[in-house]
Amino acid sequence: MDTIILVTVLLINIEFFTQKKLYSSEGLLNWQILKYHRNSYHNSFTRSITSFILKKKIAYFNFLSICVCTLLLSGFINSSLVISLLKASLLIILFLIYFRSPYGQDGADQAIMILLIASIFISAFNKPHITKLILWFLTMQICLSYFTAGYFKLISKDWRNGEHLKGILFTEIYGNVHMALNFNKTTFKILSIVVIGFEVLFPLILIMPNSYVIIFLAIGFTFHLANAFIMGLNTFLLSFSAFYPAVLYCLY
Repeated sequence: MDTIILVTVLLINIEFFTQKKLYSSEGLLNWQILKYHRNSYHNSFTRSITSFILKKKIAYFNFLSICVCTLLLSGFINSSLVISLLKASLLIILFLIYFRSPYGQDGADQAIMILLIASIFISAFNKPHITKLILWFLTMQICLSYFTAGYFKLISKDWRNGEHLKGILFTEIYGNVHMALNFNKTTFKILSIVVIGFEVLFPLILIMPNSYVIIFLAIGFTFHLANAFIMGLNTFLLSFSAFYPAVLYCLY
């Protein structure tokens, strides 16, 4: 689980350097624009911290995150205390980056923050009963995440009839125009129903036989893999898959 988490954080920060123009003085995410996005930036404390640390230095924080992830993945560190401190520093860096640029964050970013916090507690306490408790928390969290996403799709008429899925595929950021133009209305409806069904029914893994748990997780991995190729949601593939080892540990 730790490896998947760190690889995901590494990928998120590497991707920044392919989009760094967005954070330049001419980009949509430049500080002169973002500082007005909410009133909290207008008090002296948040303004001074953000301006001093993140106004022009966000690339340094991304680079530092990459270094910390690489160090942790190398396996050279054996001390649980040092590992916990490095993970905590990584969490603080991610928080500062998200604080600087709240726009463009998605469910994968939220998931990786939860996973990283859980990983810090596991490394810090290093007790079997605490580890088991945290892994159960992660299992319930992934069930809640899927069910919530599926529920709000289920109560939306345009999700049930496939219109929202079609609309997403026509967007510039998450779209795939070729697929959107070649799929008919029935295909979009079927795909939407399959997605909704999987997400709403996912919590049933808590009570179903072990063999079906594997099937559900395989479907989930395939679902995120398809989204990575079609919509470019590659961080979703890794961040949500990082929950699966916790599920397997708790249910087997």
